[in-house]
Amino acid sequence: MEALSRQMEVIAPLATGAGPVYATWQGQPLDLWSKPLSPPTEFLLAHKEVLFRYVQESGRYTFKEEDVPPRLLFAIRPCDLHAIVVLDKIFGQPPIDQAYFRRRRATALVVQNCIAPGKECFCAGLQAGPEA
Repeated sequence: MEALSRQMEVIAPLATGAGPVYATWQGQPLDLWSKPLSPPTEFLLAHKEVLFRYVQESGRYTFKEEDVPPRLLFAIRPCDLHAIVVLDKIFGQPPIDQAYFRRRRATALVVQNCIAPGKECFCAGLQAGPEA
């Protein structure tokens, strides 16, 4: 994880006093056993972002898309992966959401399978997880 975090932003379920949350990993303890309080999809759905800039050079304006840094969503659950597949289908419909797909292409996924579904989970209904 340390080597990866030098190359990209690593998002993982981190242990906090309130419970595990997906956040940027910087050496903190992971919580791989509890269900995180927040979904990892929030890192694909920007609340606010700069989509592009116009740069003026020699009296001309040039359109420049913002760079999207690489990131890794680590230890997401099968149901989270299913949600990402659904988001890909939704944002892939015309008009295609190019900003979403720039973030998506820059994001690697590592899925952690569940041993047993939690009492609040609905993974079997999504045909994901240990009971699918």
